[in-house]
Amino acid sequence: MTETAVDRQKMIQQAVGALQSGNSLQARGLFEKIVKFPEADPTAWLGLAFACAQQGDAEAALAAVDRLLELEPENIRGLIFKADHMQHTGNTRGALQFYQAALRIASRSVDHPDDVVEGLQRAQAACKQLDGEYRDFLLKRLDEQGFDVGSSSPRFRQSLDILFGKADVYYQQPRRFYFPALPQIQFYERKDFDWVESVEAQTDAIREELKSVLADASRFSPYLESDGSHLSPSGTDLVDNDDWGAYYLWH
Repeated sequence: MTETAVDRQKMIQQAVGALQSGNSLQARGLFEKIVKFPEADPTAWLGLAFACAQQGDAEAALAAVDRLLELEPENIRGLIFKADHMQHTGNTRGALQFYQAALRIASRSVDHPDDVVEGLQRAQAACKQLDGEYRDFLLKRLDEQGFDVGSSSPRFRQSLDILFGKADVYYQQPRRFYFPALPQIQFYERKDFDWVESVEAQTDAIREELKSVLADASRFSPYLESDGSHLSPSGTDLVDNDDWGAYYLWH
């Protein structure tokens, strides 16, 4: 390790120790020197942000965490720090975006340090609160404009549910064959198909036909069958397994 690297590591230890002991003046001075090193750890900017925050210098703290996020856009601690700052200053919409980003990135793994877990719990609570406040604000503004959500179109009500996180957008997720331009909906409405009632009227006949088919298990074959000319599906024990059998009306 070079002399410069040794000096930098020593300063980092001193800066972290000063920050933990509440000596923000010393910590800030050390972190300001550390971030000037050519190969300084980007998280030193986070240390500087915390030191500035302890001193009540919000502007410098925000500038330091912004620099960190330029270098490491997915730094969870940095995202939570900025979200906390924005919420404290009343920028709830901005805070919500950074909290959500931190939670989204954190969801990729399960093991996080205790301080990060605490921050993520705070982010979840804040998101729940801010989401509720945003929903109430938007619905109030719509009401003030004379718009009755209850009598609006189903599509608009669904758009609000998606906006508020109460509903999902359903995309096609085929394994092999993608058929373009299908509607992005979870369920089709009965009214869209004029033949539903006529099929339902044949329920008893369909049931009896099914019973006769089920009476002879040999008429079923595994839905996934091995084929020496093709690779078998991986990650499943259903290949050549009668537990998932099929009776083909057309094959």
